[in-house]
Amino acid sequence: MKVLKFSMVMISAAAMLGWLILRKPASASDILEPVCYTAFISHASDPEAGQALALAAQEWEGVSAVSYNAGSDLLVIAHTDLWTPATLKSRLSTLTSTPPQIKQFTPSPGAQCPVPVEIVEMIPGFLLSLSIFSTIVLAGLMVFKRKKALVSLYQ
Repeated sequence: MKVLKFSMVMISAAAMLGWLILRKPASASDILEPVCYTAFISHASDPEAGQALALAAQEWEGVSAVSYNAGSDLLVIAHTDLWTPATLKSRLSTLTSTPPQIKQFTPSPGAQCPVPVEIVEMIPGFLLSLSIFSTIVLAGLMVFKRKKALVSLYQ
């Protein structure tokens, strides 16, 4: 019976380990091409010219979306990595009299954690140390209790 229980535990553990190693969550986005975004200052003469530029760029292969904002004169193109910003700029230059400029955005500093990174990095080591310490204390208590029980037996 012990051999059967042990073999069942080992088979279950091996199956679980194999599942953890081999599993890959299915995602619909795995089959999609990566999307890049490029923004241009279009220098359009009027909003209709900017919209016409956006509609023309929308027809290109590999371009999934184009947006034109008349207030900021910004033309944003969502495209696959087949296109580089330089090739997009040259294609747009053929459609307008004034060549567009690639818009450079200042990088955002992003969200900052109020807890210092050093403390966050220490947490796993602290938890491991705590579990080792608690195991040692628990083992010590069990040995102490056993000795105390043995001493009381012989008295």
